[in-house]
Amino acid sequence: MTTSFPDLQKTSAQMMSGFQKLGELNMEVAKATFAEAAKAGKTLMAAKTPQEFASLCAAELQTMPAKATAYGTQVREIFTAATKA
Repeated sequence: MTTSFPDLQKTSAQMMSGFQKLGELNMEVAKATFAEAAKAGKTLMAAKTPQEFASLCAAELQTMPAKATAYGTQVREIFTAATKA
């Protein structure tokens, strides 16, 4: 298989675009995570009883799998777009 210079340029541009989008996604996730952690911290500190604290912790933990799945989906979409021929 012979690869021409324009093909290499196109592939390089697609990969760089993918890396840029991945960086942007990671920055968005980091900002959202810090904001959510601050909010959750305030909520948890306002708990009056250990039971309320445990309930609030459990509620926070329930959202994590969906967030992780959404992040993984977005990463897969970025890499799929970056590797299209």
